[in-house]
Amino acid sequence: MARAATSSKPRTRRPGKESEGWEKIGLLLAPETFKRLNLASIHQQSDRSKIVNDLLLKHLPTYVLSIRSGPGASSTSVDLIAEQNLPVMNSA
Repeated sequence: MARAATSSKPRTRRPGKESEGWEKIGLLLAPETFKRLNLASIHQQSDRSKIVNDLLLKHLPTYVLSIRSGPGASSTSVDLIAEQNLPVMNSA
C-alpha cells in the first residue's frame, strides 16, 4: 500500500479554546447522543463544546467549587461542595 506524500512545510496551529481558558477533555457518547449534539450544534449555530458546557452548567447547579487557602499554607485546597446534603469531597 502506497503512502501519501507528506508536506515538508511545517503546520501552523491555530489557537483554539485551550488558549481562552477552556480545558480540553474527551467524552464517550452514545451514537444517538452524538447525533443529537451535532443536530443541536447545527440548529443553534453553536460549537458542540459550548452546548455541552451550557448543559453541564444548567443541570449541575448545586455543585460549587470552593478554593481555600489557609494562613501560611503552602498549597491551596479545593473542595467540591454539593448543596443537597451530599458528602463534601476534599482533595488532598
